[in-house]
Amino acid sequence: MSETAPHENPLVPNKKLRQIYTVMAQARLLNEHIAKAQRKIKKQRLSSASGEEACRVATAIELRQGDLVSDARMCATMDLLFGAPLRPLLSHIAKVISNAQIENAISTESTIVTRQLPWVEDAEDRLNMAMGAALTLKSQKQNNIVMAYAYYAELPKRSWKQLLTLTAKLNLPIIFVILPEASGKGEATNICAKARAVGIPGIPVDASDAIALYRVAQESIGRSRGEDGPVLIECISCNAEQRSNEINDPIFYMKNFLTGRNIASKDWVNHVSDSFRKKLAAAKHS
Repeated sequence: MSETAPHENPLVPNKKLRQIYTVMAQARLLNEHIAKAQRKIKKQRLSSASGEEACRVATAIELRQGDLVSDARMCATMDLLFGAPLRPLLSHIAKVISNAQIENAISTESTIVTRQLPWVEDAEDRLNMAMGAALTLKSQKQNNIVMAYAYYAELPKRSWKQLLTLTAKLNLPIIFVILPEASGKGEATNICAKARAVGIPGIPVDASDAIALYRVAQESIGRSRGEDGPVLIECISCNAEQRSNEINDPIFYMKNFLTGRNIASKDWVNHVSDSFRKKLAAAKHS
């Protein structure tokens, strides 16, 4: 570390930045482990969330007990973020990969199960379930929220309009996070405009910028907890040609930010990945 004291942003403390990077880096390695385990399987049972680490970790890292998550993919990122022990998590991943019958998202403890809504393939059913959960939380008056992840292309435009209109009418404590499409052109859709048209804040954010996503998510969570209704965050990715560029990778982007501002050293960054690789190997062979 440099002797120069790192700049401390009170809105996003350096300790929080290091925590976000740690979970993002671990999630990438876990996804690589899952991809390798499924390499010879024709029908892959678990989705990869590689490239979406900032969109997921930065928006969900401050969720508290009683908050719920509706995920767009059946993957392990949220389980890792919510503290699933690595050994039983890997064991469960192996069982899901080898088992043709998939029912719910990966869960290893009751505390994790209660924070993740069951995953269903039909996006409209999945989001309706998330809205129903948000309505239940609202009726309980405990200031809890639902974080619902989705892809814009999962629903037709008419369905998005109906869903957002009803969400605004009911003033639900829900935050929609629109994930970047793998085949997208790096352009914003009109989903933010659709949200604003019915009175929901629609905020486009760079999908690779975990810091911007964290700040927007914190403001949105505060709004929803304060009974000010839903928010929509759209994660905008780079286009296909830029996507291969390392600088647009959320892990690389965050690593450069931390080391460039003396918030973390290169040795620390390398240790984060190296130590988790060792934990993965140890848990895999235990």
